[in-house]
This record gives sequence, structure tokens and C-alpha cells, in this order.
Amino acid sequence: MSVATTSWPAAFNFEVDPAWSPDGTRIAFASNSGLTRYDIFVASADGSSVTRLGGTAADDSQPSWSPDGSQIVFTSQATGDGDLYVMNADGSNLRRLTKRKERDGNPDWSPDGKKLVYVHNGSIWTVNADGTGPHQLIPNGHAPAWSRDGQMIAFMRAEKCSRNICPERSYIAFANGTDPHPVGPPYPSERQVLWLPDPFE
Repeated sequence: MSVATTSWPAAFNFEVDPAWSPDGTRIAFASNSGLTRYDIFVASADGSSVTRLGGTAADDSQPSWSPDGSQIVFTSQATGDGDLYVMNADGSNLRRLTKRKERDGNPDWSPDGKKLVYVHNGSIWTVNADGTGPHQLIPNGHAPAWSRDGQMIAFMRAEKCSRNICPERSYIAFANGTDPHPVGPPYPSERQVLWLPDPFE
């Protein structure tokens, strides 16, 4: 497991939130290049064949591929609120998954493609891939990531402190939300959790 800092530029043209397709041949990302908002794009692994998939009329970001590569879930954000949307990998069949308008984001698929883990109002939630059955899994966390075997969920959580910006620590918990516990050192800024492939697989 590794962590990497993520940032949110707003005033210039940027490509952000890259995500590899499961077969490693394509990259989905958000870009505002030549646009007044962020949209979801897909490119070949070598950077060619860039295709704008579109999305909603708001800022779209944080794309994540389904395990079979047929769908992309992403966050659509407007006026500080966010919802999850999913579409086919070619941009067709756009549909909304969450409808609470309360800062949903950071979606990640379960390895079997049946569920999504995401952030809702500062806590870790899960929802079925068709948008049914949303429920809180772990309070107080962000940047969730499902392990490759589906048994664990890693996430970030801010430590308690007396400052405006508190250090963060990576946590892991079982996929049912039980036994959340910290792993690794504290970090001075917000990080993203990534599960690395097992070199012995």
C-alpha cells in the first residue's frame, strides 16, 4: 500500500485524477482543457486517441473503472455538493447513483463489481452498483480504496489536534467496516491511498 498527495487546481487548464483501466490499455482522467468545467476523458496508454466522454453539466472528476472495464463511475460536483454518476466506458448510458447532494465522492469499485465504496459527508459509505442500499460503513474517513481480494478497505483519517490542519494517518478495516486501525506514520497533509499489486501474484 502506498500514498500520494492529490491536489485540486482550479484556475488553469489541467488533467487530474488519472485512473488506469483494468487491462492497462487506457487511462481515464478529468480535464478542463479548453472547457469551463472539468469533464471525463479517456486516452490510450501512450497518450494517443484522447476522447472526451462528457458527463454532467457540473465539474466531473475522480473517475474509477469497473473491474471488467465496461463502466466508469465518477464524482459530479456543483456548488460544493457532489453526487456519484456512472456511465459506460464509451460515455453512453449516463445515470446517477447517489441523490443526497451532500458531498459524495472518491468512489472505488469492489473487486467483484457489485458495490462501490465512497465518501459521504466525511464518512466512508458503500452502495450497490445500481445505486440501491447506501449505508455508512466507517465514520470519519476519506479516500477509500478496496483491496484487490475484496477483504479490506484502506482509507485516510485526520488525527485529532488543536490546529486548523491536523496530520492524517492511513487506516485499514475489514470490508464490513469492522476493526478500523491505523497503519504507518502520520502525514502532514491530505493523501490518497493506493493498493499495490502483490509481486508474488
